[in-house]
Amino acid sequence: MLRLYPAAYRRAHGGEITATYREMTAGEPLSARLQEGAGLAAHAMRMRIGLGSAAPVSQVLAAAYPFALAVSAAACGLHLLRWYVSLVSSPTPLGVQLGVDLSGAWGVLLVSSLIVCAGAASALSGRWRVGVPCTVAGLLSFAAAAVVSGPAFGDPVVTPAAMALAAVVVLACPPDRRLESIAAGRARPVP
Repeated sequence: MLRLYPAAYRRAHGGEITATYREMTAGEPLSARLQEGAGLAAHAMRMRIGLGSAAPVSQVLAAAYPFALAVSAAACGLHLLRWYVSLVSSPTPLGVQLGVDLSGAWGVLLVSSLIVCAGAASALSGRWRVGVPCTVAGLLSFAAAAVVSGPAFGDPVVTPAAMALAAVVVLACPPDRRLESIAAGRARPVP
C-alpha cells in the first residue's frame, strides 16, 4: 500500500502511516481493515496526483463537492419523478409496466438514480463513508447505462460525461476538507 505514495512522501511519512494503520486496525474485522486500506489508497492517489489538503485545487473541490452531490441528487430525482408520473398515468397494468421499465438499460438508469439520490442524501447529511461510495457507484452506472441507451436518454456524450465528472469531484475531495470534518472540529474551514 505504501508503494502508492510518492517516493519522497513515503520516505518522510512511511513509518508513521504504517504505525497508524496498524494501530487503527488492530483487532478489527476484515471489513474495517479493508475500509481503512481503501481510505489509505485513496489518500495515496490524491497525494500522487497533487491533491493534498493544502493544494489550491483541494480547496476548490471542498467548495464544489456539496454542489456536485446536490445537483446529482436533483438530476436523478427528476429522472425518478418523471418515471413515477409515467407509471401512475399509464393505463397499462402495474406489473406489466414495471416489467418493461426495469429491464435493460432503463432499469439500470432507474436503479442508479435511486442509488444516487439515497447516497447523496446520506453524504450531505454527514454520513460520508456510506453516502459517497453509493453516490459514485450510482453515478458511474448511470453514465454507463446512458451510453448504452444512446440518444433515447438525453445526450449520449454530455449526460455520461456530467455524471462521471460529478463522481470525480465527489471522490477527489480530501476527507479533511469536507463540511462534516469542519463541523466536527477535525479540520479547518476553506479560507
